[in-house]
Amino acid sequence: MNLFERIFGEAGPPRAEVPVPLPHRVPELGNDNLYAHMRQVYRLNVAKGWRDKPVSFGEAMAMLHSEVSEAVEEYRVHGLEDRRPRHKRLLRRADPVYQAGPEIAAEFADVYIRLLDDCDRFGVDLAGAYHAKMAKNWARPYRHGNKKL
Repeated sequence: MNLFERIFGEAGPPRAEVPVPLPHRVPELGNDNLYAHMRQVYRLNVAKGWRDKPVSFGEAMAMLHSEVSEAVEEYRVHGLEDRRPRHKRLLRRADPVYQAGPEIAAEFADVYIRLLDDCDRFGVDLAGAYHAKMAKNWARPYRHGNKKL
């Protein structure tokens, strides 16, 4: 039984216009939420045969890493678009405002999809971990560790 089924049962959460109360705070993503995305990923992966065999933790992390590497490759090919007005770019005024193109965005979506699948496979409560980690990060001092990268 995966994490989603443990929380909501086989049928999943009820569909309603009003947000469904969950065991903890869930970040809203439009009319969606993290668990709705997890359910969609799970159903797609079952339908497409990606849940037929167990996957080791190492294999799953290697595949997640491969999606990040694909985003880097798209960056190498397409770069990021400088969104400053042309006159500011020419005069080198104002800090650059970069935006990723659709190729990089698609790879980021692949990372998100694979991460949701991995969280489901290995019983990670991503929303709970997110909120705990954010609380911890807010409690840290400015640029804690003084690391350059």
